Amino acid sequence: MSYVYSCLVVAVLLLFSFFFFVCVGFLSQCEASRMPTVNEIQPRSSGSTLYIVRNVQGRQCLAPQSQPDNLSFTFLVKLDPKSGQEFYVNVTTKAKSWDLPDIDAERTADPSQKDGSELSPPLQTVEAFGTTYELTQCDGDERYVPKRLPFEPLPIHCWRPVREASAGRFLYENCETAEKVTKLPPIEYYCDAVRQIYEFYGIEGSYVDAIRRCFGNENRLVESLSIQYGPRPLRGDEVMELAECYFQRHDKTMLDEMDSLLRQWSGNEIGFADALYKEYGERPRTTRERVRAVYAQYCPSMIFYCDEQVDQYKERDDELIDALEIKFGPEMIKGEEPLETIMQRVRCQFLKYDTERVADIENILAKHKGAEVQLLELLVCHYGPEVSPEEREKLLKGQLQTAWNEADYAFGDRWEEASNEQPVKETAAAKNGEPTPTSKETGAWNCNSDEANLGNYNEEELNDFSASVKLFSEEWAPAISRVVTQANSVAMEVQEGVEPDMSRRSSPTVAVDASSMSMREANGTMKSLRLASSAARESSSIVSSSFPNADSAWRKHTEILETERRLREQEFQKQQQCIFFEEEKQAREFEAYQRLLAIEKERRSQEEAKRIMEVAQDAAMHAVRELTRLQQLRDDESGCDGRSGDVSRQQEHRQAIEALASANEALMGQLSHTGAQLRDTLASLESYSERNERLRAENLRVVTNFAEMQRQYELELQGMRIYLDDTRVRLAKKISEQEVKMLHLKNEEEATTTNLLRELEIERNNAAKAKEAWELEKTELRTTIAGLKQQVKTIVEEREHMKAKLNSRDIVLSERTKEIEELYDAMKRQRVERIEVASQTEELDLSVVLAEVRASEEPSHTSNALTSLSTHLNPSVNVSPEANDLQKAYKRSQRTVLELLAVNKKMKTESEKAREFIGILRQRVRSLEATVEKLELRQLAVPDIPVCATEQDVVVVNLKEDLLKVGSRLLEADAESTRLKREIRDLRSLLSLYMSNTKKL
Repeated sequence: MSYVYSCLVVAVLLLFSFFFFVCVGFLSQCEASRMPTVNEIQPRSSGSTLYIVRNVQGRQCLAPQSQPDNLSFTFLVKLDPKSGQEFYVNVTTKAKSWDLPDIDAERTADPSQKDGSELSPPLQTVEAFGTTYELTQCDGDERYVPKRLPFEPLPIHCWRPVREASAGRFLYENCETAEKVTKLPPIEYYCDAVRQIYEFYGIEGSYVDAIRRCFGNENRLVESLSIQYGPRPLRGDEVMELAECYFQRHDKTMLDEMDSLLRQWSGNEIGFADALYKEYGERPRTTRERVRAVYAQYCPSMIFYCDEQVDQYKERDDELIDALEIKFGPEMIKGEEPLETIMQRVRCQFLKYDTERVADIENILAKHKGAEVQLLELLVCHYGPEVSPEEREKLLKGQLQTAWNEADYAFGDRWEEASNEQPVKETAAAKNGEPTPTSKETGAWNCNSDEANLGNYNEEELNDFSASVKLFSEEWAPAISRVVTQANSVAMEVQEGVEPDMSRRSSPTVAVDASSMSMREANGTMKSLRLASSAARESSSIVSSSFPNADSAWRKHTEILETERRLREQEFQKQQQCIFFEEEKQAREFEAYQRLLAIEKERRSQEEAKRIMEVAQDAAMHAVRELTRLQQLRDDESGCDGRSGDVSRQQEHRQAIEALASANEALMGQLSHTGAQLRDTLASLESYSERNERLRAENLRVVTNFAEMQRQYELELQGMRIYLDDTRVRLAKKISEQEVKMLHLKNEEEATTTNLLRELEIERNNAAKAKEAWELEKTELRTTIAGLKQQVKTIVEEREHMKAKLNSRDIVLSERTKEIEELYDAMKRQRVERIEVASQTEELDLSVVLAEVRASEEPSHTSNALTSLSTHLNPSVNVSPEANDLQKAYKRSQRTVLELLAVNKKMKTESEKAREFIGILRQRVRSLEATVEKLELRQLAVPDIPVCATEQDVVVVNLKEDLLKVGSRLLEADAESTRLKREIRDLRSLLSLYMSNTKKL
């Protein structure tokens, strides 16, 4: 009664609070309708510009009459709550001002704006939800570059403004993907969200590296991290909306302190949301989240614009939701849905879009505890629209059937062996005289073992898992415990104790209480086993991560747990069926008992009435007899004197007796009618007894079936227990082996770490020594390069001197050539006079001359060839004075050629030396480059050596450049020597031609 009274009091208080809030809302609406609002605005002017009223997305705004469709000059009118003064908010830039701008005056002052529809130049800075974009010049193009990023912005983060004159606005085109958007993405918010997730959840690694791997998809990275680790951080406006929803629902006095709380929790929005959840409970849904969920379900491309729409429909949230439902359809996600349904839908999202995370669903739900609806919205935004209810049911059944088939396939043979071995063991025990454990003893032992295994978990952890266990037990074929409780035994005893005698039947409420107690204990055991299975999964994941070689063992362990869960589910179904039969039987017995009580009560009332009527009739007859006797006595006593008065009294008594007789007749009629009713009641009682007999027979049949099912179940359960015990022993052995392996691995890891540290120290010392040697070698190279520079300078000077000398020799040679040509012409004129001399000259051995000419091409035989030629020519020809002059000139040219050949030889020698020197320099350059590469690799390997460039590195680079310049100069010297060789070859050919002509003469 106290519980019912408290419930009634709570209901009355709730009704009173509901009517109070309704009245307050009605009064506030009436008061608001009487007060002027900013929604009822009138046209106004600012200077020479007239502003008219126009509707923008269902809200009244002010726009200039000259440019009514230009959103850049369209303003919302809002009211300042402190001062009560109106201010204006630009619908495009969100800029606030107390006065409207004079657009027409500005256009008149600037004649370049001939048409109001023309766009103004792009803004220098644009802010998008906290991210500042600055307009910069890059490669002759304007682009918006985000500022304050933790990395250097790439072209994929930059956007160039594109004019769209038809819509009167700017579009933003991505510099890499050429994607066009109307709003710049809040890249800084995404980076800060990744940073907060890494810091709040203690994720290893650098968040900047994670962002670099997902350039261009930072939003997807935030969603993926939120799914894996927990709720994502909220923006400032979202935190304000969430806090406002919490305070509106639970504590309105905190609304005034909301600004100070936001400043206090700035930068730790996740912690603020967790604090609100711990303080007030379930997280409410904001309008922004509802709008985002609708767009994610029906139009994912519009998710980016939901923030703008929510801001435009501020304080008119219901109107926005109604408009979206009219345009797209009803909301798929609702906050008032049961938690079990939300968790089912979360599972379906993973089953459809991301099957790799199906095994981690429970961990993900635990991380998002209290925000399951927000998790579902996040999954819809990240993966895609939800599935239909029919497809959802197919996915759940498909996953469950797959798990069962795998478990049956993996453990079917072993289960048959265990089930076949159990009767053999029982038979052997019976032959040996050993007592076999009963079902109750086995169940009690099993319960004790379960309690021993689950004794480490406290009640708070079990309560935390109650919601998930309830969902799993109702929809996911739960892992039911092996329960043979005292309540079931009580129910069985009550059932077996039923006898035909109705007085010996126990009250049906005892069985009902026992069945409810068994259900409660079953639910509690379900929670415990649910926690144990989740703990086993977590431990398996931890061990699998620690031991890569133990994946197969833990996979088998998971299959064993799945098989055990399936058997427990079958057991639970049998127990539920048994409880249902028991409750139905008890209900029937209770109904028959109530009917028998009613019949017995009616029979007793009829017997009591009959007995009262008999007593009344006996009393009436006795009264008549007494009256007759008294009348006779009075007649005898009074005689005849009072006979006349007695006659009148006798008549009165006679009338009374007649009235009493008529009443008795009526009462007898009623008694006969009651007798007929009693006969009908007796017939119905007989039919009830027959029906009760049929029910008793049916109950006996149900009890027999239940006993048979229980016996089969106990046999199966006993075999499974034996198999599970063996499995536990094997798993314990494997775990111990894995622990030993882990210890060995730890020892090896420590030894390896020590060796690595020792090697690293040696490498550091070697690097320091190499650095010192490098410094010495660098100093030597500097001196060497300085000497090489001096030598190259000397070589260049000598080459210039030789070049000038060769030029002078070329001039002399050209003059000599002209003289030879003149002499040749003179010799032609004297040819006729020398016919006789020519006849004698023909006898000369031309072969010797040609051989000497060929030998004259070599520098060592030039002088001998010329001498032999002169000796052959002198005795046979009487030379004239002109010929002597020609011969002298020829000798001088010969000496010049010899000198040139000597110079050529010297140049060849110098070029060979220069080539060898260049080879030596190149080898040194290669060795320097190899040394630099080794030092750079050591600097990369050794973290203590800084990677930054020093003055020595700059000197090395300069030395490399100088070496390259020296090499280029040497190449030029090679080219010059080649050119000189070519000129000498030409001189030789000219000399041979001259000699051949001389021979002919």
